[in-house]
This record gives sequence, C-alpha cells and structure tokens, in this order.
Amino acid sequence: MRRSLPPVQVQGARRGGGEVMNLDSILPHFPRALRQPDGSYMVNCPAHDDRTPSLHLTEKDGRLLWHCHAGCPQEAVGEALRRLAGVDTRPRRERNDAPQFEGCTLQQLADAKMLNADLLRQWGVSDGRYGGVDAVRIPYQNEQGETVSVQWRVGLSGERFRRQGSPALYGLWRLSEYSGANLWCVEGVSDLWTLWHAGLPALGFPNNNPPDDVLQHFWNVAQRFANLYIIPDGDAEGAVLLRKLAATCPPDLAERVRVVSLPDGHKDANNLWQAVGGDADAFKNVLRERLQIAHALQITHDSIDPHESVQFVQFVQFGQFGNGETGRDDELTFTPVSYGALETETAEVLVPNLLHAGRLTILCGVPGVGKSVFALELADALECGGTLWGRVPVPQCKVLWLDFDDPFARLKEVMETYYGSRERNIIVLPREQLLPLSYGTYNAYKDLIQREGVGVVVVDTLLDWVEAVDSNDEAEAREKMNLIRALAKETGAAFLCLHHPRKESEVSASPTTTAVAGSIRWAGKADTVALLRFDSRGGEDAVLLSVPKCRDGQKWQARFLRQNYRFVPCEESNLPASEWRTVKDYLQQAGEATYAQLMDALAQAGFRLTERALQARVSRWKARGMVMVERRGFPNVAYVKLPTVQIAQIAHDSGLKETGVQIAQIAHDSGLKETGVQFDDADFHALLETLSRPDDDFALEPHEVDLLQHLWAHAQERNYPRIELPEYDLLILATRSSWLEAMRLMAGTPAVPLALQRLTLLDARATAHAPTHTPDAHSAGTCPDAHSAGLLIN
Repeated sequence: MRRSLPPVQVQGARRGGGEVMNLDSILPHFPRALRQPDGSYMVNCPAHDDRTPSLHLTEKDGRLLWHCHAGCPQEAVGEALRRLAGVDTRPRRERNDAPQFEGCTLQQLADAKMLNADLLRQWGVSDGRYGGVDAVRIPYQNEQGETVSVQWRVGLSGERFRRQGSPALYGLWRLSEYSGANLWCVEGVSDLWTLWHAGLPALGFPNNNPPDDVLQHFWNVAQRFANLYIIPDGDAEGAVLLRKLAATCPPDLAERVRVVSLPDGHKDANNLWQAVGGDADAFKNVLRERLQIAHALQITHDSIDPHESVQFVQFVQFGQFGNGETGRDDELTFTPVSYGALETETAEVLVPNLLHAGRLTILCGVPGVGKSVFALELADALECGGTLWGRVPVPQCKVLWLDFDDPFARLKEVMETYYGSRERNIIVLPREQLLPLSYGTYNAYKDLIQREGVGVVVVDTLLDWVEAVDSNDEAEAREKMNLIRALAKETGAAFLCLHHPRKESEVSASPTTTAVAGSIRWAGKADTVALLRFDSRGGEDAVLLSVPKCRDGQKWQARFLRQNYRFVPCEESNLPASEWRTVKDYLQQAGEATYAQLMDALAQAGFRLTERALQARVSRWKARGMVMVERRGFPNVAYVKLPTVQIAQIAHDSGLKETGVQIAQIAHDSGLKETGVQFDDADFHALLETLSRPDDDFALEPHEVDLLQHLWAHAQERNYPRIELPEYDLLILATRSSWLEAMRLMAGTPAVPLALQRLTLLDARATAHAPTHTPDAHSAGTCPDAHSAGLLIN
C-alpha cells in the first residue's frame, strides 16, 4: 500500500570521505521501488521484515533522506541502508579502509566448491564487481533463458550474497533437457551446480524460506515429473524449507515427493561432493543408498487450492515441452497444422491504425508533449462511442485507466472542464490496489477486465506498471511484454501503454520504433508503436503523431494543434480511414446492404477483410446498438441496416417530413405546450453536448436540438412513460435510463416527432399506460420489464 509522505524528512547519509549517498546510488538495491508523483520513492524498509513498502526515500540538495512509516529508528534504517549499498559512512579516521565485503572471483569460488569453472561459465555465471570488490554474478533465468533476477556472491565466507530482483527458482532454463522422470531439488546455487556436475536433473530454491509465489511456481513445475527428491540442508535452515514445502504441497503430488537426508556430518550436497573428492560416480552411489531410506513429505494441511496463476505460469512462462536428461526425448512429436486449417485472425479496429482489440499499443512522448491528454481524448471518445478528432467515428468501449504516473483525479478535472460534465464509462483502481503486473497479479487483472467488460486499458506509464528493473535488459523487456500481450489476447481488450522515447527521437527527421526508450524488445513486442513529438511552426502549439509500426494497419502520421486540452487535426493532416465510417456512410446512402455489398464498399475504401472478419465486426456493432441485422428469403440472406436510417425511411413512408421540421408546428399538432418547459437535467444536457459538437460531421441541427429538448421535457412531465414505436422496432421502457438511451438513438430522425405523437395518445387515453412508479431523477431506475433493458431493439 502506498502511504502519504511524511511532513518532515530527517537525517541523511554520507559516504566515507564526505561524499553524499544519494538516490542514484541506493535505488539499484531496490528493484521494486515505487516512484511517487513528487519524484521520491517508497521501498521495502531493510531495517525490518517489510512486505509492504513503508520506507520513504527522497533527496534534498544531493543528500539522501529517509523516513520509515513503520517506526524504525533513523539510525537503524541508516545502518541498514549503508550495509545494503556496501558503503561505510563513518569518517575515515573512525573506520577501517577495508571494503565491507570479502570479495571473490569465479575461479576462487569454483576451487572452494571443487567445481569446474568452465562449466559454471557455460551456465551463465561470470565475474563482476559489487560493493567495490570482485564478485561472482549469478543470473536467475526463466525457461526461455531470460534473466529475471541476479544474485551476487561477494565472498567465500561471512557476508556472502546480495540479490538484485525478486527471488526465483534457479535452473529453470535447463528444464527442457529433463525427461520428466526425476527431479532433484536443493537449496542454493552451489548445491545445484554440484548435482549438475553429477549429471542429475535438478532445480534450486533461492533460499530456505522462499516466498509463496516461488513455492507456487515450484509445485507447478513439479506437476511435470514422476518423482521429486528433496535434499534439505542438514541444519535448522533445512528444516524451515521442509516445513514450507509440507505446508504448500498439493495433495495429489504428495505421493511423488521423497525427502533424501544426507549422511551424518554432511551439511549439504556440495559438502558431500567434496567429501568424495568430486567423484560423480561415488557421489551418486551415496545418493542411491540414501534413497533406500528416504521418507515421504508429511504435508501439514488437508487440502490446497493453488491460485489460478499456477496454470497461467504453466502455459505462458514455461510452455509445454517434452524433456530428456540427455537432451533428447524420443517420445516428443511435433504435429503441424496445414494452411487450409488455419483460422484467419483480424483484430477489431477501435481507432484505425492505432488501437485494436486484443492488441498492445505503445504511445511514446517526452514530458509535456501531452501523452496523458492524448490518451484522455481517446478514452472520452471510446467510452461513449463518439467521434474522435471530429472526423473518426469509434465504437463504444468501457475504459480501465491505470494511473501509476499521473493521478486520474487531475485528469478527470480536465475531462469535466473541457470535454463536458457527464457520467462516463471509465473505471480506475484505488491507489492501494495499483499493483505491478506480474505472474502473481496476472489473473487478478484478467478477472477485473473480463468481469467489468473492459474494452480498452490505458496504462500510465508502462515501466511503472511492469516494475522494470532495467529497461535496457533485453530479457526483462521480452518477458514483461509477453506478459502484457498474453493478457491482451486472453481478455480481448486493447492496451494503450504510455512510455518515454529516446532523447534522439526529438531531433530525428524520420522516427522509427528504435526511438522507444530501453531495449528494442519494448517496441519489438508491441503490436503498434506511436510517437508524439513537438512540431511547432510560426508560434503554433502543435505536435506530430507518427505511427511507424502497426501490425494490424498501416504506417501514418498526422499533425495536431493543441487547443483547450484537445488535439485538433491540422488541415494538411490525413487521418486514417475508419471501417465503421465506411460502413455507416454506405448504409446511410443505400439503406441496407448484404455482407457481400459491404465487402465491396470496404474494398473500394482500401480495407481488406474476409467475410468471416466482417461478420464478427457486424456482430459487435449489433451488440452495441450501432446496426441491425435482418434475415430474409430462402435460403436466408442477412441484411445490415442502421437503426436511424431504418427509422427515417419508415417515417418517410408514413408521410412524416424528414427535413425542415418546425418545433412550433410539431408542438401544435401534438397538442403539447411549447412554453414553461425546464431543461435542467445534467445527463440530458451532456448528451445534447455530445450530439451537437461543432467538429462532428453528424452533429444535430438547431431545430433538431429544440425538438429533442421538447420531447425530453414532456417525457419528464409524465414520469417517463412506456411507449412503443413498432414501426421502428423500438420499445422505450418506463425508466429514465430507457428514455435517455432512446434520445441518443432517435436524435436527428423523424422518430422524435412520432414519439411526441405517442405521448399525445397517452394523454388522450388518460395516461392509461402511465408508470406505477417514479424513477429516481439521478439513477437508471428499476426496469419493470422482464428484459430489464433500457432500450430493446428487435
């Protein structure tokens, strides 16, 4: 949970010799640091067992300041920070000039453990520097060989280990070499190297008390093996590991697990290895003997229900591979799929050539260029299914905004002030629930998106959400991006992730995906990359949007003026065409169309879709009330229509005028009074504002606005009665929400005067169909109809 900042910062820390220890020198030791809006950080306090970040770090005048909200003494925190950073902050006269760590090289470590240094190097171990001394770098890699954390061996005795990144299982990248028959498990890397020297398939725990997610990870891997042999250290720490395993072991795995104790006098596997002189055969003979007296793991619970992330990790992080201890698996068989059996996949377009359902878009821009506002305008158009930039119609989607960088409360103020005050289909998370995306939180995010019906997820910013330790680390970038892509694919939501560009992108005449900050994998794994740059000319406040990569569309760019927190396309800008705009324009002219006719219209506009993909889009548009589908004839032929076009055509056939409707004449013909009407409903005014935007090609005319206002006012006077318009397949239920949605659908069509006539008939029948309840003026009300729908379209 993120906590409020302390009112006063106290005490700093200095290096020996008077050098100041600052944020840059201490943050590398906190890979999960949470950046605050003011540039400070919340980290896990090293002075106590801190599972929730409670230590506040900031910098003033180049000097590190700290405060532990859990109450740790300042000096205790200072000592812990100094130990962590490997520095001695006492004056030089009071300290020994020797470094804090003993230090060691890979060769020294190999000699001490009686291991082969060349083999260790083959397994990714290397020499390095840590805390001012020689150290051994031990990368922890996942099954794809991607580094997820690093452990440093800083000495052969005393203080020996330091870690960068979260604890993880060691040896995962070698799982593809194992047959699935046996798996040996030990604590620590040197014991694991020992088993590998003996040719045994093995996996290592990061310590004797691994976190729950690591244990969950381990049991997931264990499902793939017939026999599991645990070799605990022969001390109290080994007993702690056994208790953790016993408390988390799934019941269906208990019969496979055996605890192999070492002979008396041998602390761990490497100690036994040294005792037999590094002889692999002698080492394995001892283990065979100990197997004869191995005992089952005594689980300490009745049942266990592993988190769903276990299944996710199994398929996403590891995959399903046949394994062999010798590097072969004669039972492994690849089954190809023929070209004809492949299903075509065409992503639904939300914003043409920029945002697609089930895809990942990265939007880059330097601070101040307007990334957040640009995303805000996208969200405003998408959540209501309006028009973007005054020219591009977009479908309606629920939006989830994850505000790791810019608090959404501030953005909401911008939206309310400049885009209009109304209820919006946008949701956010409380600050304490804004958790990084990881294998542990993946299913929680997946459940949220699917449960709430989210169509677009805006992430501000990308690196904050995935908690990248090193944005330039190719392996880390690949892993994080694969996680987001998997989430997008499983949920079908579009992800818009805000990010930062490289410095040279601002001066490059032709920006490319290499302008994305960090490893090239960030851009390489994204489906779409967009760059927002300053492009002022003659004093104009303008920006240039470039899309150098779009897997589901085309490259393009457009220039925008920034006016009142909106992006207004310049006249020379060629905005991308829209599939929906093309279909809508065609249906407005033709009235109705078959799928084949729509395919031809789209092809002429430059879109290439299969009929199957078009049918999928029409199904989504129908579900959102944007089109209607009617089947006629034998065999059936599907005809696609616009609801408003259908209403206009029927009204024309009924003798109602489609144009030039005068409000006075309608009020007179319907017997309704024109004066004394009050228009003070905020939701209705917000709807009118949306329907009459000057930059909208389909904005209502003034007389259409007046007519809609009168219809709404008279519906209010009668407590929103239920009326039917069977000529148009429309049923307006006796709720305020039904009428509000009907206003949106009927706006600008002759269905409005017909609805006024229906209200007149209700008056003539002494309100025979008046509702028996009074809906709340500020809520959707309770629908008395069995369908519980605000607007029913057959």
